[in-house]
Amino acid sequence: MPEVRFVAMTIVCVGVLLAIARLLRLPPSIVVFSGGLASILLPGPLPPVRVDPLIVLGLLLPPVLYAGVTDLSPATLRHAAWRGSRRGPF
Repeated sequence: MPEVRFVAMTIVCVGVLLAIARLLRLPPSIVVFSGGLASILLPGPLPPVRVDPLIVLGLLLPPVLYAGVTDLSPATLRHAAWRGSRRGPF
């Protein structure tokens, strides 16, 4: 059960940070990054959290990918798809 609570709190915190970004008219990536940096300032030792990777991959990753793709312009998406499908490291 602690895994589900961790995932739920993560989703809630990211939602709050995105609402703050919209209110302040700042780029969401900067606000979420700043929130992550601010989380290290929490007082006291945090209990270790072990989360099953399938929970993170199944619950957290799809909304992040969806949000990232829906905000792209068609030209940027076409460029990213071409670079991703081309052979070679660069």
